[in-house]
Parts: sequence; C-alpha cells; structure tokens
Amino acid sequence: MAEMRFVLYDINENPIVAENVISFEWSRDISAPCDALRLRFYADKALPEINRAEAYAGNKKIFSGYCDTQRESRDADGFSIFLYARSSACLLLDSEAEPFTYTNPSAHALYLLNAHPLGFTSCLPALCCESDYIVSKGTSCYGAVNSFVYALTSKNIAVSPDDVLYLPSGGDEVTISENDILSEKRVLNRGKVITAVDYKAEGDTAYSHHLKSQSLEAIGCRRTRKLNLTALPEWQRSCTLLGSMKNAAADYYTIELTLAGCIGAELYDTVRYKSELFGDISGYYISSFCVVCDAKGERTQFVINRPIDLKEITYVA
Repeated sequence: MAEMRFVLYDINENPIVAENVISFEWSRDISAPCDALRLRFYADKALPEINRAEAYAGNKKIFSGYCDTQRESRDADGFSIFLYARSSACLLLDSEAEPFTYTNPSAHALYLLNAHPLGFTSCLPALCCESDYIVSKGTSCYGAVNSFVYALTSKNIAVSPDDVLYLPSGGDEVTISENDILSEKRVLNRGKVITAVDYKAEGDTAYSHHLKSQSLEAIGCRRTRKLNLTALPEWQRSCTLLGSMKNAAADYYTIELTLAGCIGAELYDTVRYKSELFGDISGYYISSFCVVCDAKGERTQFVINRPIDLKEITYVA
C-alpha cells in the first residue's frame, strides 16, 4: 500500500494536513457498519474543532468520515493531537428509520427512503421480495437497508469513502507469503455457537418449531435459543432464524495473522496461505483487518474466518 496521508476539515470546511504523524490505526470489520480511524500527530498549535477526516493511500481515498473525539495536550514536543473518526456510514447508523411495514419492497426503494436523504448514493444489487418487510421502532437507517439486504444475501452492506452503498463482493484472493508473517494465532470460540433455535411461528402458542445445525451439534456444542417470530412475514422469519445461527457461528474458527507492512485487501476476500502451525487455510475469508503504524513500524492485522456449512434442518415437535 502507498504512503498514507491524512486531511482534516474543521467546522468551516477549512482543510488541515496532519503532519508529524506519531501513529494511526485504520480498521474495518464485516460486522461493523463503520470503518474506524485513530490518528495521533504533533502540531505547532491547538487545532480548530475538527468535523471530518479523510485518509489517502497515495492518491486513492481509503477513508472518509466524521470526528467523534478530539483530544489535545501540550508537552515538550508541542501539541499532541488524538482524533477518533468513524466513516460516513455513522450518519446512517446514528439516524433512526421510520417504523413501517413495507409491501413488496426493493433494496433500491429502502435506500431512497433511508439513505438518499442523507447524501448517499447506491450501487446495491437489484434485490426485492414479494411480501411484507417490517422495520421496527428503534431501527437505524443503516439497519433498515442492511437487514433487508442481509436477509437476501447473507452479507452486510458497506459504504465506500465516496458515500456509495455497496455489497462487498469478496471476489479477490490475497496471497500471503510466509516471509511477511510476524505472528499467527488460532482462536476457537465455542462460547457463542448456537446449535438450535426453538421459535414461535404465526399461530403458535408454544415454541414448537425448531432449527438445528447438524454440523455444530457434531462438534459437541449444546446451546439453544428461543425466538418469538410471530410478527414477522414468513420470508423474513426464515432469514432471521438462519442469520442468528450464522452470526453466532461466524467466529467459531478464526486465524489471526499479523503481517509486515500495509497490505491492501477487501472484506470477504479469500486468502491463499499454508500455515506450518495450522495447515492450509486457503479459501478462508477476511472478516476484519487493521492497518497500524506506530513506533514498532507498519503492520496489517487480519482476522480470517473458516467458512462453516451449518447442515441445518427444520422440524416441528
């Protein structure tokens, strides 16, 4: 990745280039609507109030967002500045959608009602359903669009640095060299795994419907949840059930790699790498990454998830 550059904008849209950078962290995660940027640098004087922040790798803008926290202190080296910013998706996350029951909605229609008024554009795929879709009270504008898209694709939407809603494709493969590895770690997270969901469907008085994962049950997990889904349309009920089990199992088996340098990647990209410790992890997908630069140098931290076939079955008892 090219050298990083940071441009800040005060509340009057005056640009300020962050020089004398001490450290930065830029992170993305498939489960987080917003990218995050943490930036520390020295300045000759206190800054005006910062509203926005942008980060560039060479001439490519890789982050655009809004400052949540600005801290300044003075020491022998000058003014030390710390900024924490979230990407522009925070506007969607922090704004509440209007509760509504949509009939035969599409992803584009939900975007027009919930994201377009906030200045976003969209290149989401043409997704629709021939049924009702319920947006409950307290749902964010991001959630109103994302829950619909996730139900039909099993992927969360993302927002580009140019404020475009899109669905990460994960079409590329990242080849990892043993020479770049600084550390690797395997994590087996059995504590979140759900093997069965007992639920109420329309007309039920008891939790008589069941969804069970045969593959997760085979590894010895025994954990159930109960959901009342009587208020949801059938298609949304099915997606909610499967989504709850997939989300709980997503982090069951992960590999954490730290590589030297700033490595560019997209969420859901797969990796090609054979670990001497943990075997061949080719085909695993990137669920999060963090590019870090500090006194220890530049490095990229990947969390790589193993795809899981739930082998789910449904039954009534």
